[in-house]
Amino acid sequence: MRQYPYDGRGKGSVGSMTYRGDGRADLFFPQQAMDVPDLSVVPGFPVYVDIVPDDMAGTIDSCTGEVELFFEGVFRPLVFDRGLADLRVATTLTTGSSRGVFREVAGRTLDGKGDLLLVGVAPVPRTGDPLLDALFDLPTDAAGEIEAHLDFPEGRFACYGAPQPGMPEKVFMGVGRDGRLAISFLGSFAEFPYDGKGSDGIGKLEVIGDGRASVEFSEFHVPPLQFIPGFDDIRIEITPHRLSGFIDFCTGLVELDFDATFTPWLGNRSSTSISIVTTITTETSAGFSKTVTGERLDKWGDALLVGVAKVPPTGDPLIDGLLDLPNDAVCRLPVHIDVEGGGRAACR
Repeated sequence: MRQYPYDGRGKGSVGSMTYRGDGRADLFFPQQAMDVPDLSVVPGFPVYVDIVPDDMAGTIDSCTGEVELFFEGVFRPLVFDRGLADLRVATTLTTGSSRGVFREVAGRTLDGKGDLLLVGVAPVPRTGDPLLDALFDLPTDAAGEIEAHLDFPEGRFACYGAPQPGMPEKVFMGVGRDGRLAISFLGSFAEFPYDGKGSDGIGKLEVIGDGRASVEFSEFHVPPLQFIPGFDDIRIEITPHRLSGFIDFCTGLVELDFDATFTPWLGNRSSTSISIVTTITTETSAGFSKTVTGERLDKWGDALLVGVAKVPPTGDPLIDGLLDLPNDAVCRLPVHIDVEGGGRAACR
């Protein structure tokens, strides 16, 4: 059986999700919304397969991370622009295992960050075209192993399987694109759009009881703040040191202690780093003069975390004047929180 590397990175596919209960939902991806790149059979030569899928439907289980999608479509081989016979292929793409006549492959369930491995094996008979049958060694199995990522703009459907007190679980938190960071800049207190996509954390969650759980993130990656979009030379690099606190799954209250170093950069010149220690919360946070209020965690795992940090002078006249220090630094961060396996602390 021949194997071909496949770069499946396209524009992605947009579909719909319909909740069925107990953490399960139906998935549907219409044909016109799917972008499936061609398969290059002989790299560097015009020998490839054009893949034209039909509508794709299936299910997702947020409790177990299992995903199944029924795939059916036409594979159109092209050799030096000569079209050969179409191959109709049908299989179930799954995070479980898939077996054909000649091969069996195993997938990987959806994790808290939305990553998964979908696999599918479909038997492909002879076509009667000697060139095509020889090129693909038909009959054979068409086996696909697809590293995929699922995004949930409105949050996942909740799974209410409750972890037991004292049992640590992984927790994941990602920041959305529509964040806002505010700090005085040249004497004017302005809010800057902050694209937090790519800002994510992995940590440990431990249930305390009565719906409450402690969380501690061992990893957290934060993109820099750019004052002027497109000008990387004027930015603040953010280095997190600690992010920990608690979540109350019954009330939606989230409070996390945030300790980080902010380093301003002007061109190739870095200034004195600023230590920022504050609490980011779904409640209300206040500083010297600014007050902001967040939004509590909903049943899909979405929340708005806010925080106000009192920033002291750095001693660097240029940076202190540029940022009008001492002053408040304000953040508004839309976040999505997932617990591995979809578990949440049980509420009475």
